[in-house]
Amino acid sequence: MKIIERTDKSLNWLGRWMENNGKYSGWGGSSLQFKFTGSSLSIEVDVHNSGGISVMIDDYSDNWTHKLTPTHNGLNTITISSELENKEHTAFFRFWSTNYKNKRSGTDYIKVNNILIDDNAVINKWSGDVKLGYFGDSWASADNDCLRFIGLDSVEIHSISDPGFTSSNGLNMYPYVAGTIPIKDISFDAVVIGYGINDANRRFLSSNYIFKKNIIKLIDNIRANDPIVKIFLLQSPRNYSSKKDASKYGSVLEDISKKRRDCIYISSKDTENQLGWSVDGVHLDTKGKHIYGKWLGEQLSYYL
Repeated sequence: MKIIERTDKSLNWLGRWMENNGKYSGWGGSSLQFKFTGSSLSIEVDVHNSGGISVMIDDYSDNWTHKLTPTHNGLNTITISSELENKEHTAFFRFWSTNYKNKRSGTDYIKVNNILIDDNAVINKWSGDVKLGYFGDSWASADNDCLRFIGLDSVEIHSISDPGFTSSNGLNMYPYVAGTIPIKDISFDAVVIGYGINDANRRFLSSNYIFKKNIIKLIDNIRANDPIVKIFLLQSPRNYSSKKDASKYGSVLEDISKKRRDCIYISSKDTENQLGWSVDGVHLDTKGKHIYGKWLGEQLSYYL
């Protein structure tokens, strides 16, 4: 089998990843995407206490064809498939853990070592030359991830998001996208700032204008790092029936965009009547993810 090391630039890591003892350890719901031409696929992981992997091959319908649990602690080599048709395939992995109390430490999460493909297979470039960084919350991470449906072949998406994140979390984390990996080493061509819903839930909009100050400071920091990067301020759709109306933060983002003139405001208001929602009333169902991802891709394509 041919080893594809975790540092290979054709591997597209989504979520928040940290380097841990020479391996990549992802926060809950973190994902990995890549394309390869070949007939077999395995993954080498290091496991402690608990965890598992959900996998889709050539399918973005949320129909997880493989739900795998490593058999023992320590190093595991897991075969995903050995009988694929010898053509280009798209693999999507999501990593999870059943031990929640140590979530922030990362010690109980699966650590990715290498990807294994057959000797005659090749790893293919994920997408185009435009690198897009997405700063957000659960809408762009874990099981609610809709970024994989954007479908822009020219765009390589790096999601720096985590459930519950607010603008304060994003500001405090910048300029680090994953543990000790600074954003300046990734050199984004464009950045989407998708904070706001959790800020609204925590009343950061009215409390001394915390949300507005955080977004302005984050833009300033990004501009200092890269003066010509395109910056998008995104308001996510609202589900009025959930009684979690976050409409006010959209007007804050729009006002910042108008006054600064160095960032682009994108409102999702026009999509709200088309979307379906999951049982929690806050996140999209599978059909909603497809519709919203396609719509967001179309909006970004105007500028990228």
